[in-house]
Parts: sequence; structure tokens; C-alpha cells
Amino acid sequence: MKNKDVSLISLGVGVVAGAALGYVVSLLVSDPDKRKQKKKLNNKVEEIKGLLQQEDLVDRVGDVFDSTSSAAREKYEELVDDFAVRLSLFKGTLASIDDKKYRQVVADFVDDLQEDGEFSDEQLKKLKRYLRRDYKLIKQSVT
Repeated sequence: MKNKDVSLISLGVGVVAGAALGYVVSLLVSDPDKRKQKKKLNNKVEEIKGLLQQEDLVDRVGDVFDSTSSAAREKYEELVDDFAVRLSLFKGTLASIDDKKYRQVVADFVDDLQEDGEFSDEQLKKLKRYLRRDYKLIKQSVT
């Protein structure tokens, strides 16, 4: 992967992360009990991130980005973190997310990345496939 590609990926990830963070902050500012809401949201994000930590990270990164460099691994981890934030915004518990709702969150997340234009269609297709597979892992962990 060329440095230019990694820079473009960084920009795309930054845009998505900024949008997700802005949404989270807007939720917290509008809530009168911000500390409690923030703690609850942070706990949910951390729980999701913990569930999405894959043992096959290097294989996934290599498959999605055609590189296993540290920069590619960092980008993949940033994407997973951003997805965890997006999933944490789902109203209800993780156990209450059914396959249809989860697939919609994945589709919306990948669509947003596609709009940024920083990832190839093939990269997004592979990322979507891996995120969809993670549904089973999440459901097994919370039930």
C-alpha cells in the first residue's frame, strides 16, 4: 500500500470518526445527566470493541487492505473502533440487536465510508463481509 493510499484512508477514517464523535457529543450535550449518559455510552463502546477484537486481525487487514503494515493495521483498528461507536448508539442492549438491525448498521457504516470515496469497492465489500461475520461473535458473547 502506498503512502498516498494510507493518507487517503486516514482522511476517510478521520471524517467518519469525526462525524460519529460529533453525534455522540450532541447526544451528551442535550442530556441533563451528562456524566451518567457518557459513562453508559463509554461502557457500551468498550464492550463492543472488546467483542470485536479478532484473533485473526493480521489476516483481515491483509485481506481488506492487501497489506499487513502497521499503518494498515492501525487503519483497520480505527474502522472497528468507529463501527463500535456506531453500534453503541443503537438504542437497547447488544442482546436486543437482531440480525436485520445489525446488518443495517453495517450497511449504513459501509455506505458512509463509500461516500467518502477513500476505499475501493473491493475493500468495502471485504470489510462489510467481516463486520457481518462478527454478528455471530457478538450474539454468542451477550447471550
